[in-house]
Amino acid sequence: MTDTAIFSRSDRIKSLALRVIAFVLLSFSCLMIAHKLIVPLSDARWFIDKKTNEYHVIDFFQYYQASELARSKLDSCNVYNPDRQRTWFNDLVAPLSSNEVFYNQQPPNFFPFLYPISLLPANFSYVIWCILQTSFGLTSLFALGSCGSLSKKDRVLFLLGVLASFPAYSLIWHGNTTFWLVGWLSAYVLCFLKKRDILGGVFMSFATFKPQYMFLMLLPALAGKRIKLLAAFAITELILLGIASVIIGADNVISYPSIVKKAESYAGFIGVNPQVMISLRGVFAQFLSIHDSLTYTSSLMFLSLIPMFFVWTKYQTEEKNLQFLWALTICTAVLLSPHCHVFDFLLLSMAAILTLKQLSILKLSSELTPYRIWCAIFLLFPLASWIANYALGHKLAPIAFFFPVILALSILSFINLRSENAKA
Repeated sequence: MTDTAIFSRSDRIKSLALRVIAFVLLSFSCLMIAHKLIVPLSDARWFIDKKTNEYHVIDFFQYYQASELARSKLDSCNVYNPDRQRTWFNDLVAPLSSNEVFYNQQPPNFFPFLYPISLLPANFSYVIWCILQTSFGLTSLFALGSCGSLSKKDRVLFLLGVLASFPAYSLIWHGNTTFWLVGWLSAYVLCFLKKRDILGGVFMSFATFKPQYMFLMLLPALAGKRIKLLAAFAITELILLGIASVIIGADNVISYPSIVKKAESYAGFIGVNPQVMISLRGVFAQFLSIHDSLTYTSSLMFLSLIPMFFVWTKYQTEEKNLQFLWALTICTAVLLSPHCHVFDFLLLSMAAILTLKQLSILKLSSELTPYRIWCAIFLLFPLASWIANYALGHKLAPIAFFFPVILALSILSFINLRSENAKA
């Protein structure tokens, strides 16, 4: 038998093994996700542990609460009132109760989208919420991939990889909003690259329900002097805020910045949990107070706008640089986010689908280059994310695994950007 035949057989075995691992991982993830969606359909109070008589309330109830209060004739102006929120929460978990406030700080411009979700019972609304946002996020991500190098088949496989990751499961478990964000931001970046500025500005406005990502994601439009995009963003934002003023009152809209500042830095509110964030704030929170960790992370995020502006100004002239320019922007936005949990790692899927050229780790060159490391991290991440969560635990994994990965990807994105620019 020739050496070539031996190597060929070895590669086939490795390829088969990787496919089996991928299939097992995807099956496991889908079963875990299906369990989270099926249980609420059979038990309207699925968030109450009947054995221990304890409640396990998820993020989704913040959105459901916001919707119910906004639709109430008596409480539509009290959506940010801590006492009213505590009363609503105790009604939800009765006969159990809590003196703490799982504080809802959803921005005013999100209320036009949240308003209808309480039209259905919470258990049905939760399932629909998760299915719709997952479908929307993955569909928009697939469309964004048309600006990269992956084939349609590889883009479908990539989406399955995203769904198989622990952050995707964590998102659906908590009923958070990151897949909505991935969907709107993917649509925005796609329009930016396709020069459809008015539509891009509208999509970016829809994505500001997590405003901590707005500043860095809007910076490319500012650096590129995309006036139509910025104007469309501003007009859409004003329309959303106008609708919100009708729903929850103008006072809540005007005073929102002070409301969110207090919510993010006040130890009396639960749900912020900065010590388990995967951004730089999670690291700061290990040593600093809630308030100081917010202050320092926010300051660094705003300071980063200056060098990022000059990076975009310098490198955007070459079209070949745009994929890694966006990758760097996305990675930096997550790295320096003042509020960023495990499920927000899904935002990096946009950077991956723009820059990956193929999905087989066996086809990567043996040379240890920054681009090969970049690809390997993304290709191995779905499996590694589950291992890290179970091996390190949900309190340690954000700091010991997810943050170092984000930091490494941020550095690699800049190195690869410079490399692409040199080739161009």
